Amino acid sequence: MKKGFTLIELFIAIGIVGVIVLTMIAAIADKEQKITKEQEIQKTCERYKDYTIEKLPVKCLEYFQVNKLLTK
Repeated sequence: MKKGFTLIELFIAIGIVGVIVLTMIAAIADKEQKITKEQEIQKTCERYKDYTIEKLPVKCLEYFQVNKLLTK
């Protein structure tokens, strides 16, 4: 009886590892994109912090409410 793996078994193992790595890379890239988008909203909203509620853009109003930065 031979010891070791067949070529097909090695290809399957490499394929499974490849899928796992690609999934992890996609998750990390999505997280970084989300962080960048949140930072962009934060920078934009910082310009409006002295405005009254009626003049705030909707995204900034949501940002201030979520982060409890809205004062009346």
